[in-house]
Amino acid sequence: NVVEPKQLTFDDVKADVKALWTTNTKRAEISKAATAFVKRLNDGAAIAKVAEEAGGKVVTSDPTTRARIPDGMTQAALSQAFVLPEGEAGSSETTGGQSRLVFKVDDIQKAVEPTDEQKTVLKNELVGQLRQDQISVYLAKLQDRLGVDINQRVLDRVTGVTPALGHSY
Repeated sequence: NVVEPKQLTFDDVKADVKALWTTNTKRAEISKAATAFVKRLNDGAAIAKVAEEAGGKVVTSDPTTRARIPDGMTQAALSQAFVLPEGEAGSSETTGGQSRLVFKVDDIQKAVEPTDEQKTVLKNELVGQLRQDQISVYLAKLQDRLGVDINQRVLDRVTGVTPALGHSY
């Protein structure tokens, strides 16, 4: 059975709209606060003081790699950490999107020379990523030609992209 779509009344969607608006407003406020914390850290504030003022706690992770996500971090936070210079801070939405993780890159250590097996794995991963990039370019051209529009904010959140400092959604 196919049910024909119908326009819902305001009363039918009022509670859902209010809940969505409340969630989005809270996320925007949290993002704004996290951006301010990151700025303070990047300006030299002590992370323990910022964490205390935010009602959070400082957790130091063991040295990590791109392939190992430390407890409490998301893939998006880890990816961001690997592009930040030493001493810089960043923030990322936590799993579930109800809060943000503020972090600071304390030390960048030189990677050890990979084994032949690791080099082969890396080569295969890079080849796969290049293929994916080619597919992405092709899809972008198709989207442009066919007039497809992507909600960039939703795509950024799903793919782990964080807004630049000073920019909030």
